[in-house]
Amino acid sequence: MDGSYVTHGDMKGQSDAVLIGGNCTVLFRPNKQKINTRSSTKSELIAVDDALPSIQWARNGYDLETHVKEENKSTLLLMKNG
Repeated sequence: MDGSYVTHGDMKGQSDAVLIGGNCTVLFRPNKQKINTRSSTKSELIAVDDALPSIQWARNGYDLETHVKEENKSTLLLMKNG
């Protein structure tokens, strides 16, 4: 999952998510974020929130382990500690 801050002309960000199973891409989900954010940290957090329903839907019925890979340290701390 990845979020880009202020990507579009209306100052909204971009969210992208990829679900990989084995060596294959199972799901690729790009979308424009619905709200404006004030920082890249919040854009990253919105990207995770946007992507999780699609990821949950794709793994429905399968016993799969999911790893969220996030490079923004502030976003990781927010996800971990609230």
